Formats: sequence, C-alpha cells, structure tokens
Amino acid sequence: RQKDLPIRIRNGCRSGYCAFCRTKMISGEVFVPPKITIREVDEDFGFIHPCISYPLKDIHLDLTKT
Repeated sequence: RQKDLPIRIRNGCRSGYCAFCRTKMISGEVFVPPKITIREVDEDFGFIHPCISYPLKDIHLDLTKT
C-alpha cells in the first residue's frame, strides 16, 4: 500500500475534456459527475481522468500507462 506519496499527474483542462491526465485504473471505483463525458475507448480500456474522478474507495493506478 502506497498512500500519501507526492505524486503528480499531468493535467490540462482540469475538467476531463482534454484527456491529458488519463490514467490506467487497476482496481477500485470512482465517481465521475454525470455531465462529464469521457471517451468511450478510455472507459473500455479502464482509463480514468483523475482531474474529475472522485474515489469511492481505495484505488490502484498504473502511473506508467498514460
């Protein structure tokens, strides 16, 4: 378990639109506000946009696949 690490994820728009922050989620669950549109391909392959995703429980991210 790695918590409270000084991790920075690149971002551009901070609203989920640009997909610059897209990050592979290995496990966990996040809430994305209903008005936010995430590309279908990102959802299909397990990518989230951390700038607009709110963890509902512990999440595990692969920070090598962005």
